[in-house]
Amino acid sequence: MSPVEAHNALTMYLRDDYRFSKTFFVYGFLKPLNNAITSNTRWTSEDGQLFLNSVATIEKCMDDFIAARSFKDPNHQMKEPIGSQVLASLAGILFECLTRFKNSSATHPKLNDTVRRLKSWQDDWTTGISLSPPDFDDPFKDTSQVARDHITGYLKNQVERLVNIVDREQAKLKKVARQTRSVLHSCLCSNHDKGILSALNIIYDGPGENSRLGVPRHDNDFIYIEDIRIAPTHEELISTATPFLPANLHGAPHPHPDETMQRLLDIQFRLLREELTAPLRMSVQLIHEDFLRDKKMKSQLHEILKQHGGRYHGVIDTQETVMFNVYTGVEFISLIPDRCGLSVRLSFDTPPGRARSSQPRARQTFWEGMSGKRMMQGGLIALVWKHGDQVDVHLGTLASSVKEVTESVQANKDRVSARVVFFDPEIELRILGILKDGYIRHDDTIIMVESPVMFEAIRPFLDTLKLAEPETFPFSQYLVHRPLGYFPGAGVHPPRYTQTPGFAYQLAPLFPPEAGIDDLKLHVNDQESVAAVRHQLQKSRLDPSQAEAMVDALTREVALIQG
Repeated sequence: MSPVEAHNALTMYLRDDYRFSKTFFVYGFLKPLNNAITSNTRWTSEDGQLFLNSVATIEKCMDDFIAARSFKDPNHQMKEPIGSQVLASLAGILFECLTRFKNSSATHPKLNDTVRRLKSWQDDWTTGISLSPPDFDDPFKDTSQVARDHITGYLKNQVERLVNIVDREQAKLKKVARQTRSVLHSCLCSNHDKGILSALNIIYDGPGENSRLGVPRHDNDFIYIEDIRIAPTHEELISTATPFLPANLHGAPHPHPDETMQRLLDIQFRLLREELTAPLRMSVQLIHEDFLRDKKMKSQLHEILKQHGGRYHGVIDTQETVMFNVYTGVEFISLIPDRCGLSVRLSFDTPPGRARSSQPRARQTFWEGMSGKRMMQGGLIALVWKHGDQVDVHLGTLASSVKEVTESVQANKDRVSARVVFFDPEIELRILGILKDGYIRHDDTIIMVESPVMFEAIRPFLDTLKLAEPETFPFSQYLVHRPLGYFPGAGVHPPRYTQTPGFAYQLAPLFPPEAGIDDLKLHVNDQESVAAVRHQLQKSRLDPSQAEAMVDALTREVALIQG
C-alpha cells in the first residue's frame, strides 16, 4: 500500500464508536500498519511521521485494555484476541518505524513514550497471566508454563530491543558523548591492562565535537558513524590532524557505552575505513605539500613531473614510508553515463619503463601483468588539481577494465586512457566546463594518484557496518567487548528454536543397527537428559571427542568446534 492508501484504509477503524465485529477486521486493521516497512519504497520519512500521528489513539486503547485486565471487547462477541499477538504486532510496527525512518525518534518524541509504555504493557500482561490464579483474562493463561515462558521470553526480547534503540537515539539528541572509562576489576584485569587503559585515557582525543579542541578535525569527522562519508572528503585528505581510531579493547575510552553493539560497530567501521583510506590520505598529503612548496626548492614531485610520471617514495612523520604511483598530464576526453553512474573518460602520460615500449604487444603485456597492481578496476584514485596557488583533491574509483586499458595503449605508446567515477558532482561540472571550452588553463597542473587498495571490494562491508541497526545483530551478547574472565562464568544459552515447547532432538540415527537404540531424545533444558545422551553417545558411530562436540553444538547457540 502507498501512504495514502494506508491512511484511507485506517479511517474506518479510528472512529470513536468503532468495534471489531469479526476477526477478519482485525487483520484488515493490521494490513495498512504492516505496509510501513523498510522494503516498501513507496514510503518516505515525511509519510512515516504523518502516519504515526494517525495511529496515536492506539495508546489510549491499550491503556484501557490493560486497566480492564483483558483484550476482550465487552460490547461485542467475537473471537478473543491473544495478548501476545497484540503486543508483538505493536512491537513489529514500532521497530519498522524506528529503523526505517531514522529521525522518527527525534521528530516524533511521543514515539519514545509509546515504546516505554509498550514495555509497561508487556510487563503487566506477562505478570498477569503468570500469577496463580491469573488476574489477566487471556486465552494464553491456560497454556503450559513452558509455552508461556517461550512466548513471553521472545516478546520481552522484541520490546527490549525497541527500548535500546530509543535510549540510544535520545542520547544522540542530547549530544552527550557517554564515555565509558571503567577500570576493569582487579580480580579480572592484569596490571599490564590497567596500564594500557590509563595510557589510553591520557591520550584520548574523541571524534567530532568530542575532540580536545571541542570542534571536528575536518568536515567528515563525526561522533556517529552513520554521518561519516565512506570516501574521504577534500578537507579530510589534506588534514594533518590524527584521525580518531578507537582502541579495540574493553574499558578503553570511547564515545559510546561499553558492552554494546553500537560501540563494536563503530570500532570495526573506523578501523576498517582507516585501513582502506590511510594509504591514499598519506599520498595526497605528500603531493599537496610538494605543490605548495616554493618553486625554487626541488621536490620529488618536481622530478616526477619532468619524467611524465613515476613512483613516489615518501616518508610520513620521519618513521612510516609510503610508495605510490603518480600519473601526470591528465586530460579529459568525455563524460559517459554507464552502469557505474556518470564516468569521466580521461587520458594521462604513460609511466616510464616498459609501459613506453615501441612494441604494442610489449605495452599490452605490461598492463596485463600489472592488472593487480596498477589501474585496478574498482581501485581508489585521487585527482589532484593545482590551479594557481589552490590545490583541490577529488576522489573517485576506476571503472575501466584491464581490457579497456590495454586496448588504449596499443595505438599510442605515450598516452593511456581510462574511465573514472568521481564521488563529488562538483568535479563533474568542472570537467564539463573544460570540455565545453576545449582546453585546460596553461597554469593548471592535473595529476592522478593511485591507491593500492580495492575500494569497491571493501565498500559494501563499510556500508553494512555504517547503516546496520545495532539491535538487529544476532548473538550480540557474545560479540561485544567483555571484561577479562567474563565468559567462563557467563554461560551460553541453548539455541532459541530448542525452547519451543515439546522440542527434542532425535539422536537414534547416530547408532549402528546392532546397538539396538531406536529412540534417544535430547532435551536441552533437562540436565539429566543431556548427561544421559553424553553417556549413550559413547557407544555411537562417533568417537568420544566427536560425541562431546555433538552435544555441545546442539545445546548451545554458539559453539566453536576444532577439527
